Amino acid sequence: MKEDSVGLTTNEILQRKVARDDWSKFTLMEEISWRQKSRALWLREGDRNIKFFHRMANLHRKFNHLSRVVVDGVQYEVFHEMKAAIHDFYKYLFTEPEPWRPKVDGLCLPVLRVGDKESLQRAFTEEEVVKALFYCCGDKAPGPDGMSMAFLQSNWDTVRLEVMGMFSEFFSSGKFVRSLNATFIGLIPKKANAENIRDFRPISLVGCIYKLLSKVLALRLRGVIGDLTSENQNAFVGGAPNSGCGTFSQ
Repeated sequence: MKEDSVGLTTNEILQRKVARDDWSKFTLMEEISWRQKSRALWLREGDRNIKFFHRMANLHRKFNHLSRVVVDGVQYEVFHEMKAAIHDFYKYLFTEPEPWRPKVDGLCLPVLRVGDKESLQRAFTEEEVVKALFYCCGDKAPGPDGMSMAFLQSNWDTVRLEVMGMFSEFFSSGKFVRSLNATFIGLIPKKANAENIRDFRPISLVGCIYKLLSKVLALRLRGVIGDLTSENQNAFVGGAPNSGCGTFSQ
């Protein structure tokens, strides 16, 4: 209105341009956020369909909503009681009551060749880190750091020094800070209207840096694992018969 009546100054024209650019950026960010929440990974960035993303996200939220849970035959409906019951259930499930381990003394196990051993123990290069980075799906659910792999993929030139510094420190010390593998535990219902705790599948949501480190190590191991696998072992080995729907490379 001001432009039509008295015109805009040079500074006001610049302010309008900045405001329009900010609006475009925040609109795209909102679209990407809702697209990630919708889990519609078959759509590309730029497919502007916010209403569809909202519907998909609300559908997932309704499917994943947990108003009550049954643990060992007891039903819980109060939030803090549900939380404690679920925590105790998985703590018992994943905690071994005894430190006993089966012994492998006397077994004839295959060993790595010297060249393969050296390839596993060599220093990390930026080339293999970048290869592993773009091997990952960018739209998977983020971990406690709030970042997805798409963040690293889009901003590699900015974060490369810090990321490669972490890989260098891990190579020299064999350790990383405890917060690197901090994990969110999510419960995925196996069926609609799931209530029993055994009708849920727990998954771990880890940070993207830990995912990247794991992927680099997995790609290295994939090159030698075939020589260490018994001929009787064919499940979850890429290219083997009867391997089901999983392969080692995944």
